[in-house]
Amino acid sequence: MIKRIFRHDLRLLKADKTLIVFAAVFAVLIGYAVASGLIWANERDELVRQWYADGEQYLAMNRQVIADIEQGKTPAEESPFADWVFAVKLPAALPPAPLTALSVGRADLDPFTATVDLYSKKNELFKNYETDNPTTLLAGRFDPTFVIIYLYPLLIFALTYNLLAREREDGTLLLTLAQPVRLRHVAIGKAAARLFAALTFVIGFTLISLLVGGVDFAAPGVGLGLVWWLLLVIAYTLFWFAIASWVNARGSSSATNATVLVGVWLLFVVVVPSLLSIAVTSFYPVPSRLEFIRQMRSNDNEVGRSSKNLLEQYHRDHSELVPDETVNIQSRFYVLAEAQEGRTLPLVRAYDGQLTRQQNLVDRLRFLSPAVVMQEATNAIAGTDRARYHHFQKQVEAFVDEWRAYAVPRSFRQINLRSSDYDSLPRFGFQEEPDARVTSRALAGLLGLLLPTIVIGGIALRRLRRYPLVESR
Repeated sequence: MIKRIFRHDLRLLKADKTLIVFAAVFAVLIGYAVASGLIWANERDELVRQWYADGEQYLAMNRQVIADIEQGKTPAEESPFADWVFAVKLPAALPPAPLTALSVGRADLDPFTATVDLYSKKNELFKNYETDNPTTLLAGRFDPTFVIIYLYPLLIFALTYNLLAREREDGTLLLTLAQPVRLRHVAIGKAAARLFAALTFVIGFTLISLLVGGVDFAAPGVGLGLVWWLLLVIAYTLFWFAIASWVNARGSSSATNATVLVGVWLLFVVVVPSLLSIAVTSFYPVPSRLEFIRQMRSNDNEVGRSSKNLLEQYHRDHSELVPDETVNIQSRFYVLAEAQEGRTLPLVRAYDGQLTRQQNLVDRLRFLSPAVVMQEATNAIAGTDRARYHHFQKQVEAFVDEWRAYAVPRSFRQINLRSSDYDSLPRFGFQEEPDARVTSRALAGLLGLLLPTIVIGGIALRRLRRYPLVESR
């Protein structure tokens, strides 16, 4: 009987012109959101490619200058610093993940490029990077995740606000139940038909848009990410259908159901996330930006005043690097940069630590809102969450240490670079997080959606036992 009701309701939905209009509008929204996400991802990918291309071009020019000096084509006096190790600048960048188009997330806030050289300080690696339009940053990106989290529930409500109330108001519900069918079966069959329609809209339109946009579904990481995305969308859909079923089971009119559903949407999608944001910043406020800058400048000035003592101390601690008891100018700058980093890096670590504590609190409280759960899980799949950025940040800092191990001895011992040395220079290459870490974050989000769905759906089914079959006057 449920199958018969399911097929019958699907035919009614197909004949409903209002639903066709909703589907068309939703298709346009999804298509535009996917296009917006793909454009942003492609632009970011091009910026990263250009960053590496410019860095390699700079290295190639330096190498050619040194080669010309070695071959006697150019006097060394014309480029006196070309073969010094401090002249080497190495690019590092965070490329967009394969499914970034699904959710831009934090990727338009966090810096994604760095230049590593002898004087690089870990607290200043990401000072200069491409910034987005401030208005766009304030409003957020219009990507598929935005559409699914904020607008998709409204489409679900349009399909379900009168799940049973319409038949009761028309007086046909009693006629339907006069057949050998239970009210529970009627509700499940009608909800299943609408669930099928909603999932067809959101999944079908999104996948088609991604395919038309040129996403390679066979590329590494895309297939697994899409599977997790499909599971999360299904779970998010089920949650809102459970909410709609519970509201319908209360026995109110269609207008009342619509009002209550919009109120629930405002609570879970707007109010609770806003309260979470306020709570997070209240419990773990970040230090004042002005005070942070003041302390950094104060540390730099203090290092400058004690530069002579710092150089002498460094010479005593690293006498193997300066056998002739002289320190050249590039080594002096390195010692000062290292001292400034030593004083300022703890401030940066404290600042980042507070942000990490904020994120940890969000991770614990996100289950209060399905919108936050969906956003965090989708960001993890799309590679635009804070965890991936931290993964990149740690790799860049490790690369700084690698470059120092190569460059500092050469600098202090005044070993000039040869053109052939450029073949063995370290290069930065971003390594993605293990799939297990991304999977764990996506799985937590999936469970965070399914568990309340089961509870609310169970309550709705029990409530149907007391459903009024005749509208009260």
